[in-house]
Amino acid sequence: MTILDDLAAIPVVDHHCHIGMDTYQDSRGRLRDADSHEKAYARGYVEARIGPDAYTRWLDAERRQDAAELADLEETCGISGLLQRALRYRETTVFAESLAEGHRFLDAQVGFDYRSPRARSDVRALFDRTLDLVDCPVVLTDVRAMPEELADSPRYRWVMRIDGYLYPFPLGRTGQRGEEVESFTARFRADLQARLNELGLDQAPTSFAAYLEFLTSSIRYVVANGAVGFKIASAYTRSLAFVPRGYREAESAWNRAVAGSFEDRAVYEDYLAFHVLRQIATWRLPVQIHVGSGHGEPGMAYAGARPRLLQSVFDQPEFFGIPFVLIHGGYPYCSETAIMAHTYGNVYLDFSWMPYLHRTHLVSRLNEWLEFLPANKVIFGTDTGLPEMHVAAVRNGRWAVARALERGRSNNLWAGERAVWLAERVLKDNALEIYSELGVAA
Repeated sequence: MTILDDLAAIPVVDHHCHIGMDTYQDSRGRLRDADSHEKAYARGYVEARIGPDAYTRWLDAERRQDAAELADLEETCGISGLLQRALRYRETTVFAESLAEGHRFLDAQVGFDYRSPRARSDVRALFDRTLDLVDCPVVLTDVRAMPEELADSPRYRWVMRIDGYLYPFPLGRTGQRGEEVESFTARFRADLQARLNELGLDQAPTSFAAYLEFLTSSIRYVVANGAVGFKIASAYTRSLAFVPRGYREAESAWNRAVAGSFEDRAVYEDYLAFHVLRQIATWRLPVQIHVGSGHGEPGMAYAGARPRLLQSVFDQPEFFGIPFVLIHGGYPYCSETAIMAHTYGNVYLDFSWMPYLHRTHLVSRLNEWLEFLPANKVIFGTDTGLPEMHVAAVRNGRWAVARALERGRSNNLWAGERAVWLAERVLKDNALEIYSELGVAA
């Protein structure tokens, strides 16, 4: 037997996914075709050929489903041809191969209809079967609110983004290339509105003190209603350099924002982030943090997405009890991510997203991390809300861990039972240990 054979018998806990997220669904609530997800990664190619203005018009028309505007853009820019060319160039990527592998695996399952509109309308049934196929008993899903069809199952556990709390004011467009900042700002605004609605509010309080009271009540509400962890995705919209601020300084910046001046927005955003983390610290619930890369289009400022910028948070004594998990391996700052996990006992890393973006690079990073970090520090995840990509990510993740362990064994590390034990830590036990609220036996 090979190490991969041993790993096939180990259940996986998916530390970070998006099962039930609305962006993976169409207007009828059906899961989108996975091929349409790959087109999102090809958009940077289109933007560089039609220009920022036409690109913004195209995405706005897509969101509005404006057939006339889309037809005009097609005639003048030939967008469909550009997309096809971009996808042709992407055929050599691990992403494209992972998508094809996911299709092959699911197509080989006799009697499993996962492609039809009817099947993709029943998210719970589709994913129950998909997760069974790859022996994944628990997933932590980053969604705005847990869909009703998933909420009553112990298999699907809710991780809530806190970013909406930080952006209570509409900020408009950045004027820079790409739509990534605008896209995530809109998501965060929708997140905030969902939290306001839960407490019977139509809009955010304009008083700074009242807004802080709302945040405290909202965190208490979502914990009482099933959140087992939280997430910060603000690297898409601002620097991760959250720093401590005084109340008066933050209130003054807030009042200027109420009056329409946002030059000092980072001041009140920092204060709000620390306020929310203080509430989370009372429960000692985990916080996932997006570090590193964004998607395949301009917009994200990578200088502000470095893991080391979070030291201003990790160094605060009041947050020692919060398990912070830096997700996606921090790519391309993988070693910097490891240093954070090495330095702070309550900081961990997961390698979600990487299983369907990398092969040899992921194996090398796993060797780096597992050789350098304690066995409780590295965690598996998928970062997807589509069945095709989920099975590919689980299978690729198992393969990458097995290859890393084989390399270690060739270097006189992790032989025999120790290799299997380390794999169990990475694939399930580390997540279960951190999220003790899951109630699943390790």
